Amino acid sequence: MMLLWENKEQKLLRILKSGINPFRRFVATGEINEPLGVVDSRVELLNNIDQVIKLNENCILPLIGDVGIGKTHVFWTLRRKLKKNFNVIHISLDNIYKKFYYNLYSEFIDELGVISLRKITNKLCHKWGAYKKRYGFFPIVDIKKARNNAFNEWKYTYQDNSALEDSINVITAHQLDPYKRLEAENYILGELMNIRELKMLNVENDLRKKENAFTMLKILIENSKLGTIIFIDDFERIMSFLKSEEENETVFDSSWLYGAEDSPDSIAAKKVLKKIMGLLTIRGLRILITLNSIHSLEEIKDL
Repeated sequence: MMLLWENKEQKLLRILKSGINPFRRFVATGEINEPLGVVDSRVELLNNIDQVIKLNENCILPLIGDVGIGKTHVFWTLRRKLKKNFNVIHISLDNIYKKFYYNLYSEFIDELGVISLRKITNKLCHKWGAYKKRYGFFPIVDIKKARNNAFNEWKYTYQDNSALEDSINVITAHQLDPYKRLEAENYILGELMNIRELKMLNVENDLRKKENAFTMLKILIENSKLGTIIFIDDFERIMSFLKSEEENETVFDSSWLYGAEDSPDSIAAKKVLKKIMGLLTIRGLRILITLNSIHSLEEIKDL
């Protein structure tokens, strides 16, 4: 395929985003803690964001501003301000673009921590009636009862019953079966499982399967003591995927023979956007996105 024209600006941006970026050390990122405070002019903005988050159990809130104006600084300030009531997670679409739900789940687990994870699974097993007392004194465990109660309670709430059964089996094993507790915890922490471990836990798939990752993510977020905020930085990255086919002009256009088709990046970007919208079905999840202009917001609305 012969190249007639190339958008050098887009090419340079791609190089910088790939990590060969001399400016990275001078700007705020989601990976490096930013301890700086907030200037007085931003206090009202942060208070307004705080109010929107607290008054809306589910929402997508866009933060719009030019490059370098300090949108990522807002993440660190909000994280410090809300850490007592929320798990606040920073993600970049570049990092979770593939295996979206699995990578998002991994970020969530890192923020949640093992201790909070164990508290959630313990609370769920109590809720499902796993513990009962013999003769009024001696506690015994009924895993089968807990699993049946959990599935009957949630079977109409979750779209994929197979993924739901896997999640319930792992959660109950984590709290109620001492011989499977280690494998169950590894599963919930997002470790990749082999066939023997999956069979031991009586599950079909680990969290690499998107339905399983989404189901477990939904269970943990909705049953966490804290709310959850996902801060998606550089959301316009989706638009750059959609426009990638405009960067180059070629002599031969395959659409002349096969009809117009979206580029692979465009298809993937639309899938990611659909998955992000699907996150709004998770009760108690707030999503903040950063954009460089209102025009970008309107473009995304039109997708």
